[in-house]
Amino acid sequence: MFLKTLNIFLGIIIIGFSAFFLQETGILAIYGINPNLILIIPLLVIFFQQNFYLLFFSLITFILIFFMFILFWLPALFILEGLIIIFYFFKKILTGNKLIDFSIGIIFITISFYFIMAILGGYNFLIWPAIAEIFYNLIVGLILWFSLSKILNFYEKKT
Repeated sequence: MFLKTLNIFLGIIIIGFSAFFLQETGILAIYGINPNLILIIPLLVIFFQQNFYLLFFSLITFILIFFMFILFWLPALFILEGLIIIFYFFKKILTGNKLIDFSIGIIFITISFYFIMAILGGYNFLIWPAIAEIFYNLIVGLILWFSLSKILNFYEKKT
């Protein structure tokens, strides 16, 4: 059991670093709008891996590692991960359909993140970039959702 949890944890960390690399390099950017993979990956963990401690320690590990490399993003990372943890506890009162709740999570966290960063940064909340990022996050999130579903179904059939 411990080795399985450790393998999942290490996999989440590797996927998280890959997501951060893709987000920071702008490889997936369309007209300056980048999908927030640092939001999407933990949400996938919430719905596909129901272990809160695994999610929590993965998020703490992200913070510690990113603290060493990229101090600029640390406040935003704290806010984003705080919103993800809050959503983890509120997802129990949503629809019960994992895919719909995942989509609600993307919308709620993206809007909340933009709003909080606008307040803390002292700039106006720009609705159009937020809406564009919500749609892009939803598209990328749903692609990853269905891809992960197929991979996990294939893996479960083999074992």
